[in-house]
Amino acid sequence: MENVNQVRAFTKRALGSIILVFINTSYINPVEAQNIAPVNQFFERSTKRSLRQLPGTTTAKPQKRSGKLNFIQPKLPSSGVPSGRQRGAAGRGSCLHNVNIPLTAIVPSIKISHSNGDSAIVATSVWGLTVKERPTFLFYIPYAQSAAGEFVLQDSEDNDIYRAPVNLPKEPGIIRLQLPPESAPLAIDKMYHWYFKVRCSQNMASPVFVEGWVQRIALNLTIANQINTATSLQQQVALYAENGIWYDTAAILAQMRVQNLEDAMSKVDWQNLLSTIDLSLLASESIKRIDNKDEKSLMSNYELQKATRLLF
Repeated sequence: MENVNQVRAFTKRALGSIILVFINTSYINPVEAQNIAPVNQFFERSTKRSLRQLPGTTTAKPQKRSGKLNFIQPKLPSSGVPSGRQRGAAGRGSCLHNVNIPLTAIVPSIKISHSNGDSAIVATSVWGLTVKERPTFLFYIPYAQSAAGEFVLQDSEDNDIYRAPVNLPKEPGIIRLQLPPESAPLAIDKMYHWYFKVRCSQNMASPVFVEGWVQRIALNLTIANQINTATSLQQQVALYAENGIWYDTAAILAQMRVQNLEDAMSKVDWQNLLSTIDLSLLASESIKRIDNKDEKSLMSNYELQKATRLLF
């Protein structure tokens, strides 16, 4: 009996030691937890794509790309969008004659009919959405000689947000203008008015211009996660298009076309996108690299798409 009691006592002491070791190695006091939390948060963000989705989270699974690019034009805001001009009118300057396609803003142009008694008034809204603080704008320049450009961005009260001259290419083509880091970021849900003006010479009476509107929105968490977990730029741009985010869809596709003209899918996507806003005649126009201090690359390679996550 004495031997049995000794065995029991030894067993209790051994189990107690094991339990204490388990407690000491698994317990973190509040101070230690507070210090470790930021590290854990960084680790979770950095490895999010490799972690399994936990029950109850809203992380979306990567979406497979199927079919052609499908841009879905969103409804205009209930407050309405002021009128704009997608194409520049002809003028008297020497560079304005003999062009097959006028100066064109690559933005949706939406015609709205308003009843006015027995007649109807048709207004044209040139408008699109972005999720970027500093989006990129695309314009077709038809002039095959030197001309001076100016880009202006204003808030809804006509206060300048950004204004700068633009060095235009010597040959016709599409240019990209991205708001530079030093410009004020666009506020979410605010409407901004932009102008792009071209003069053939300093003594030109009035410039040829196009004008329109951009509105920044915040994507809901599900869509943002789908974009973050996309496994290719084609999938990412398709998600922007399906959710009506015009400026970012067009900017990414244009960048893809510049980087790889031989990519068949981006070529077809570009053609499909332009056809949705009746600008398919621009699909074959070259996208120029202009020597302009405000020209910024959206992404030099696919790895840089990670920066997109910082927006959400």
